[in-house]
Amino acid sequence: MIAGARLRQKRRITAHEMSFLKGKAPGPIKMTIPSPSVFMLMSYVPGVTDRVYPSRSEFLAEIVEIITHVGMNILTNLIGKASEVDIDFPKVSLQEKAA
Repeated sequence: MIAGARLRQKRRITAHEMSFLKGKAPGPIKMTIPSPSVFMLMSYVPGVTDRVYPSRSEFLAEIVEIITHVGMNILTNLIGKASEVDIDFPKVSLQEKAA
């Protein structure tokens, strides 16, 4: 995919792959997010992308921002799930035994 306009996230980056895996995998799945440099190398085309992003570093900074938001969403979801976990904390007596 070639970037010919300003980037914006339209859907979850891994939405297509996740729906496929959920339909095929027999158990838990793991999804990775591509490195920002992969997007930059594949999508920055001089003569097209440089009309919107004059340099590769500006383009990379935009990609990093989008992926940072994805990471923050994942972290927020994990914290939300962790807050639903009940922690069993039985009452324990810490009295010393007599010798």
